Amino acid sequence: RYQLNNLNDRWRALEEEHDIILIDTGAGLSNIVMNFILAADDTLVISTSEPTSITDAYGVVKALSKHEQNLEIKLIINQADNKEGNKIAKRLTKTAQEFLDLEIDLLGVLPEDRSVIKAVKKRRPFLLEYPNSKVAKRIKDLGAELIGQEKEKEAKGFTGFIKDVFGFSN
Repeated sequence: RYQLNNLNDRWRALEEEHDIILIDTGAGLSNIVMNFILAADDTLVISTSEPTSITDAYGVVKALSKHEQNLEIKLIINQADNKEGNKIAKRLTKTAQEFLDLEIDLLGVLPEDRSVIKAVKKRRPFLLEYPNSKVAKRIKDLGAELIGQEKEKEAKGFTGFIKDVFGFSN
């Protein structure tokens, strides 16, 4: 109970300072990860152009669709040029619509950028190390777009999120 109260206090502090809180669940869909995703206001699915990444992205969408049909899923294609990214997005969205009866919206495409590799080698976040890089600028643009979309709807906030994840309000 103490840990949940501590999490609650820290989360509320974040919520007061930020418009959007992103939770990177990583690969895999354990029950707790599934609960986090289903409790969120929106779901961002990120894929690269690699076939295994596309398959994994579709697998996540498919698993989520079995639990909730009214999900708002936004897709980001990472490390691709616009033409390739849009082609991949079109294929994923068409497949999800056809086989899962689920709409997926493309939020955007993030370009390949050597600054990411350089920052990783320096063990520094690339957004801090190279804030003016192509990919950093694109991420900022997508963030602004996402914030604009979020302001148009009413989010359930932390209390609603915790209630949905754990089945109770704190």
